Amino acid sequence: MKVCVACNGSGYYDNIGKNGKSVKCESCEGSGKERLEFKEQVLEFKITDESLIMKMSLESLEFLFNASPDNFNGKSQLAKIKDGKHQEFAEFVVRFLMDYKDADSSNVNWSVPFERAFQEILEGAEDEIVDYFNY
Repeated sequence: MKVCVACNGSGYYDNIGKNGKSVKCESCEGSGKERLEFKEQVLEFKITDESLIMKMSLESLEFLFNASPDNFNGKSQLAKIKDGKHQEFAEFVVRFLMDYKDADSSNVNWSVPFERAFQEILEGAEDEIVDYFNY
């Protein structure tokens, strides 16, 4: 990760707070490293030194369901989530994501896009990202 430009990597602003101590940098949350946030789509991403954080509002999840090309029953009808069932809908989706792809696999459903990204990296020989070693 890159050095935070707001605090120049120190994790603190140069000014002194009310308690006589330097104020923690809000831009990097005191890490000294630039935070990366991507909020252009319905799934938001944030990368810190320790974590990849993905966040989606329940409203966005329902939007994806409503916009799904599979949301059509052939009789000019679209499905919608019933009033008061939004939490139950989200729980169903999470249970599905945590379930295994198939009985012969140890991969869970949420791992599929990660495996596709890893495959892209390995097939593209992204030498600036990965290093190869003998095992």
